[in-house]
Amino acid sequence: MCEAPLAQLNQHVQVKAHTEPLTEDFVRKFTVVVLTEVPLENQKAIGDFTHENNIPLIVADTRGVAGQIFCDFGEKFRVLDPNGEPPRSIMIKLISQVCGSTVLSSG
Repeated sequence: MCEAPLAQLNQHVQVKAHTEPLTEDFVRKFTVVVLTEVPLENQKAIGDFTHENNIPLIVADTRGVAGQIFCDFGEKFRVLDPNGEPPRSIMIKLISQVCGSTVLSSG
């Protein structure tokens, strides 16, 4: 569990891990919900509920070397993009270690 390291980040925030099924009544108690290792169908259902109830949602997962982060901070949240450029996406073809350094090739 990452409960202890997360709690160390801010002593003013109470951190508890919940391992039981998530119900609407349980989720409704929070001002923000963070999901990890939750199946996609459940993420969608919880996301719909949190969006409808103006509860910010953060979903973060990893699958091997791939990962995803999804944030829904509600209808009133605005992103101010300073340069208007579209985000970049690259595919990594190779990861190798050379002389103690990690080399990434996006070729």
